[in-house]
Amino acid sequence: MVTGVTSKTYDAIVVGSGATGSMAAKELTEKGLEVLLLEAGRNISELDFQDLDSSGHPKGLEIGARVRAILTGQHIQARFTGFSRHTRHLYVNDRENPYTTPKDQFYLWPRGRQLGGRLHTWGRVVPRMSDYDFKAASRDGHGEDWPLTYQELAPYYDKVETFLGVYGSREGHPAVPDGRYVKTPTLSALESDFKKKVEAKWSERRDMPLRMLVPNLKRVPLPVIEALETGRLTLRTDAVAKQVTTDPVTGYADGVEFVDRITRAVHKARGRAVVLCASTIESVRLLLNSACPRHPDGLGNSSGLLGRYFMDQCTSLVFGSIPGSTGWQCDPSLK
Repeated sequence: MVTGVTSKTYDAIVVGSGATGSMAAKELTEKGLEVLLLEAGRNISELDFQDLDSSGHPKGLEIGARVRAILTGQHIQARFTGFSRHTRHLYVNDRENPYTTPKDQFYLWPRGRQLGGRLHTWGRVVPRMSDYDFKAASRDGHGEDWPLTYQELAPYYDKVETFLGVYGSREGHPAVPDGRYVKTPTLSALESDFKKKVEAKWSERRDMPLRMLVPNLKRVPLPVIEALETGRLTLRTDAVAKQVTTDPVTGYADGVEFVDRITRAVHKARGRAVVLCASTIESVRLLLNSACPRHPDGLGNSSGLLGRYFMDQCTSLVFGSIPGSTGWQCDPSLK
């Protein structure tokens, strides 16, 4: 039962405050719209990061932390590389937030419920996609091309990189287009030697330093800070979205029902538009849970494909060793 309805009708309601939700809130408020930003997790402060160094990295990893986390309910989240006793509070408790998969199709799902979502735990690596990705079907004959080109997307890459700040080097390779960088990373002696030898042997290849976001020392997502400064953003944390509501006549979205995580009370916020940025899986859940007479199989699911063939964030790491070298070697400017 809905116990409260906001008296105000917002121009837009954004669900999720991570990478996409925070940018959506910034862009919409700067265009003059009144926006409500709903975040399922708690608010954050500097105290949440007192055990991290200036770049956001944990001050040390320990196997024991993972074992204790497994015993106390984070048996899935503890499997991620960045999980430690210093960062465990930025991952959900799996007992309190369970999910299931077929036995033969397990999926490791990283989850963080706090202002900024998984922005606090991802690797900050931001290479640009290209038409090798967007038009892959035309190249290999499988699947479908994306309905956009790199040239159409490039101005938006420019805008986001300029705002957030990205470390990177210009390599001139069409598969991974160059961006707008605030600083060129330096390479260690080993990295420089490796790059030189690879490119000498294979002239068409490029060994690229990581293209990474500049560390955000303010911790609160920079787009959220910008949106709040406009005076047109209402931020509500501990608000777990339940479903998108629709107008019974037009069938268009007209708001969001959400549950207060602390009181368990159900509220409805009214908005002229709804922007779902709650990560791939959570956004799909909301659309499926928004079934109604006009949308019996879920909102936006007339094709029956909602929840199929999607891609969420995947982590992929490969480690190696070089004979005769010891220790971890990296660009000190990225620490």
